[in-house]
Amino acid sequence: MLPNLIVIGAQKSATTSLHFYLGLHPQIAMSRTKELDFFIQERNWSRGVEWYESHFTRDREVRGESSPAYTTYPFYLGVPEGIHATIPETRLIYLVRDPIERMISHYVHLYAAGPEDRSVEEAFSAPTVKPAQAYRERSKYYLQLEQYWRHFPAAQILVVTHDELLRRRRQTLQEVFRFLGVDPAFNSPWFHARRHRSSEKRRGSSIGRSLEQVTRRVLRPKESVVGYLLERLLLVSYSTPVARPRLSARLRGELVEYFRDDVARLRAATGLTLDGWCV
Repeated sequence: MLPNLIVIGAQKSATTSLHFYLGLHPQIAMSRTKELDFFIQERNWSRGVEWYESHFTRDREVRGESSPAYTTYPFYLGVPEGIHATIPETRLIYLVRDPIERMISHYVHLYAAGPEDRSVEEAFSAPTVKPAQAYRERSKYYLQLEQYWRHFPAAQILVVTHDELLRRRRQTLQEVFRFLGVDPAFNSPWFHARRHRSSEKRRGSSIGRSLEQVTRRVLRPKESVVGYLLERLLLVSYSTPVARPRLSARLRGELVEYFRDDVARLRAATGLTLDGWCV
């Protein structure tokens, strides 16, 4: 029983929150492990389709997963082709966010987790070497969508903005539910919750990072509210808050010019106004 819904990204654009909200709907079953990364050759493709299928249940009309790394072109190649070859009728949801704000949140995420030790200026200016640090590339939303439009009709891809999901959550979720063909009137008191805010990120000490490895194995796969809160409680004493970095005027101006054409193409292709974005 393969999925018929995939949230393909973008990273740090509220994909964890959307995964959680979707899983609350009685007609939708989201995978317990959020990021299966099955269609990435370098990650879980070798595990086989049976492994992928084991993460989904048969008792819901919609079965889904969320893997933001599916939009990391050109560092991970062949992802849209693999999805189309395996589940050509699947529906895809792509969350987008102001590209510079997404980059900053991405940087905070990696800095808090430990792999990123550079200053934000250095990290955003240096050539990309590691896929996990594809700051600029993951914010080129038109470029990423272009890879999917080559294989899927536009009607199978819904583009949702991060801001709309957070500020007009009920209306945006109704749009998502209609796209998926489930009851759009469904509501939940948990729709007010947000997951993985950048303002809550903390950089762990050596003890904290060891604890995080344990909680990641034990608590995170459950994707429960209780598990999420317990994880934060365990780690808070062994970590320090990560301050939001500021970009110099020079770097911000460079990034605005870098993203200008991609954002213009995204607006033209989707009809989204993208009000309040840097470009």
